[in-house]
Amino acid sequence: RLYGRSHEQQQLLDAFERVRLSGSALVLVAGYSGIGKTSLIEHIRAPIVESNGYFISGKYDQLERSNPYSAILQAFRGLVKQILTETDADIERWNQRILSALGVNSQVIIEVIPELELIIGEQPPVPEIKPVEAQNRFNLYFQKFIAVFARPERPLVLFQDDLQWASVASIRLLQIWVTGINMDGLLIIGAYRDNEVDATHPLMSVIRELRDAGRALDEIELQPLDIGSVNHIIQDTLGCSEEESLQLAGCVHQKTDGNPFFARSFLRSLYEEGQLRLDKSTGWTWDVDAINAMRAADNVVDLMARKIERLPADTRDVIKLAACIGNRFTLATLATAYGKDVDTTLQHLDQALSGGLIERQAEKVFTFYHDRVQEAAYGMIPESRREHVHYQIGSLLHAGTSEAELDERIFEIVNHLNRGSALIRDAGEKDCLAGLNVRAGLKAKSS
Repeated sequence: RLYGRSHEQQQLLDAFERVRLSGSALVLVAGYSGIGKTSLIEHIRAPIVESNGYFISGKYDQLERSNPYSAILQAFRGLVKQILTETDADIERWNQRILSALGVNSQVIIEVIPELELIIGEQPPVPEIKPVEAQNRFNLYFQKFIAVFARPERPLVLFQDDLQWASVASIRLLQIWVTGINMDGLLIIGAYRDNEVDATHPLMSVIRELRDAGRALDEIELQPLDIGSVNHIIQDTLGCSEEESLQLAGCVHQKTDGNPFFARSFLRSLYEEGQLRLDKSTGWTWDVDAINAMRAADNVVDLMARKIERLPADTRDVIKLAACIGNRFTLATLATAYGKDVDTTLQHLDQALSGGLIERQAEKVFTFYHDRVQEAAYGMIPESRREHVHYQIGSLLHAGTSEAELDERIFEIVNHLNRGSALIRDAGEKDCLAGLNVRAGLKAKSS
């Protein structure tokens, strides 16, 4: 459930209604980590879909900043996969619309969204042109590709999470789409931690340029929850009256400063440490004086780290490896990095899942419940060991990837191996890594 955000939710839905009439819009949601930016935006998914709109999302990762347009492509790859689940007749209609929009330049988009080939078939290569012209061609045809889906009668909402970790190229591309001509029915929503961007950050430059140009730009700055909202969370969690939970709510609010993620994490830790107990006859009980005397973690990462420390050793090991891979990871990638079979890896991950630290996004795709959980798990690896862990992951991923699949995973593999490159002594292995970097560089350049 969403608490204390009805006004902000309505602001987002109002922006959606505006692009239903015409034009495109950008809404930026700013706030401290854990303040509820992602939850707020995800809560408009259902009403948008019910209103015949598309809602797609992608998330930037603090450990994968060198992957060009990662969250943009993640979102559109999700959209293409969604289309592939439709009827043959629907897929044929999309085939005709996409080919009509892209023509002989369809390969420009297939190069970054390979799944598109399953809808429109194999396409002829595009001519080699100079870098600036290639960039302009890519921008133009991606804009045409978006226009296939973004229409006032069926708007497209593109959510980009954690923009503080986005590359300059990604932010500039979003700016082009917002300011581009003939781009009706597109709403871009971006979320970022305002405490992690300064005046020199590329996102701030784009915001200034949009304001100076008089472009429509909505900015929502999420504030901490008030004590009433925290009390509603506790009421719904414990099934008690407003009066019964008010003292506990005051304590939780004071120790977490009204941050929803901190509040939820603190409540969970109270339960795990026996301060919040369920009695069969009297229901939930707690001692407010004892809770007030407790030291809340100054940083929620400390709270998460304590929780991870209480997990079995196998679960701790696998969750730390998962944190090295990124906020989102597949079971197959984690099993490869772990050096064990998929079933064993899932078994060792189970307690992190049941404890709410990891969430299942799809059948074999998982995400950390929050960036702070990933940070806590990653922070538990001693700095002196991190390059060894990244080198081990990169080596195992490289060894487990066929030549045909290598281009698809090149950024991921090279990112890990580069972090551990100081460990490489063998000249042949150095040459191999140099070759992989050239390959990754060429792919980034063509992207």
